[in-house]
Amino acid sequence: MAHWKLICDEDGQPREVEWNGNSWSIVDSHLVDLLPEDFSKVADQAEVVDSAAIEVEDSEGSVVVEIEATHAGYVNGNGYFYTAEAMRAAVETWTRPFPKPYLVNHDRLSDPLGRVIDAEYVPTSKSRGYILLKVRIGDEEEIKRIQDGRALTVSTGARATEMVECSVCGRDLLNNGTGPQRYRLKSAPDSSWMTRPAPGFFGEIGMTNAEFWDVSEDDKGRWTAECRHIRMFEAPMGGDVLKKTYYIFHGLDYQEVSRVNVPADVNQETGEYAHIRGVVEDKSDKAKTPPEDARSDAEDIFDMSPTEFGSWLRAQSDLSPRDRVALERLYIQFANFLTHNKSV
Repeated sequence: MAHWKLICDEDGQPREVEWNGNSWSIVDSHLVDLLPEDFSKVADQAEVVDSAAIEVEDSEGSVVVEIEATHAGYVNGNGYFYTAEAMRAAVETWTRPFPKPYLVNHDRLSDPLGRVIDAEYVPTSKSRGYILLKVRIGDEEEIKRIQDGRALTVSTGARATEMVECSVCGRDLLNNGTGPQRYRLKSAPDSSWMTRPAPGFFGEIGMTNAEFWDVSEDDKGRWTAECRHIRMFEAPMGGDVLKKTYYIFHGLDYQEVSRVNVPADVNQETGEYAHIRGVVEDKSDKAKTPPEDARSDAEDIFDMSPTEFGSWLRAQSDLSPRDRVALERLYIQFANFLTHNKSV
């Protein structure tokens, strides 16, 4: 029924749109980034390893960072929606059968700058949450970027393992392919919408919404349209109701986490985004040699009486509550140690 089609090359990559006897190249168009992948042909690009029991060494010169890696329950900038159930079930793939790599810009041919050592799913509501990673970074330059804030935002790489559902027509793009799918409308689309230019590239070549979606009515008065699964396009559902096209992932196998400059995982509604939270364990060279003033402060602290220490601690307005408690405990332990040694 469709009156326009995508022309693909021998590798199955879309190259042209053919319509009304003419063809237009889409190779250099942003449209290519929104077209559905052939999920049935996605290769398993996991690394080949000798053992499932690889351990990431607690090595000198490394840091452990905490990363809020990816979020469930909303449509991200790539037009992907990860269910909370899929994300929760996929947690173990971060460390099994081997610890997944920390890369830059999803370059899987490059040497990893670190490895995931722990992963958990953190729920924020019934249908939303995120993956929290602990990653050991051993690359000196990357450690510097993290410490000074240049390395901040991240993106995850994964492959689909179960159903990938089109939000508009419900087609399983992983198991049933990415071909066009006709779907039923609740009623006739709004007449003014039908004659407006189609979205993006298609409007530029003269298509209307009715032509792009191939909207039609059968002899029984039932309205249908054809879904091409083009992410972020708004599809007719009947009347003046439109629905954004996106892919719902019901199963995942995580492959890597990468530092990127502009992540797709940015939720404008909640302000959440995929990012490196900070260093939680530091064995780098920078941590080995504290600043001179910090060393002298530490030495002075243990020369103080309990009253002097209490006054000094109250004056440290830049200390977090957790650091304040930790420092107080350290002082008490040291004081008890001195008392014990004097008594013996």
